[in-house]
Amino acid sequence: YLENESVYTVREFIKRHQALVFYICAILFTVVLIAVEIFISKNQKEKLYFKFAYKDSLTGAFNRRAYEEDMMAFENPKNQKYVCVSMDLNGLKKVNDDLGHLAGDELIKNAYILIAEAFGKHGKIYRTGGDEYSAFLKTDEETFGNAKLKLDELCKAWKGTYSNDLCVSVGAAFSAEAETGVLMDLWKLADKRMYD
Repeated sequence: YLENESVYTVREFIKRHQALVFYICAILFTVVLIAVEIFISKNQKEKLYFKFAYKDSLTGAFNRRAYEEDMMAFENPKNQKYVCVSMDLNGLKKVNDDLGHLAGDELIKNAYILIAEAFGKHGKIYRTGGDEYSAFLKTDEETFGNAKLKLDELCKAWKGTYSNDLCVSVGAAFSAEAETGVLMDLWKLADKRMYD
């Protein structure tokens, strides 16, 4: 920077043009803040999209959409042990009719909590309908049996605000029973066993 044929140092330039330097720094700081906000906002939007697209709003379980997409994407590696579990919350209609929907919601939420506590570490839990749940577990028959016993114990011990009874019917089909290799056939078998 030349003025009257004199050379100024950066320090002298900043001293003489403090307001200009301040405005340039303020603009740069604002641009950085906006960029950070856009990045964070984009990540939050993606998380919210996932939550609303694939999670049940009442329970927090994966929803029917997540279930269907996961089943479509399933590829069965040889020798992998898995269990298809169909579950139904018993007595929900009666509780809704007799005690109201707050009582019914309490059952729906707590059924998921107990199912997740029993089976959650072995795979994904889905709420596939009003009182219907499914679980796709990567485990063997013995581990499933132990988890099923745990669910039964949790249900017996459960006490709610509106109701003291929570019962979940469970049907399961195991990968060793997959004669056709079609996953949907195992789900049908699990559904059938749930009502047996």
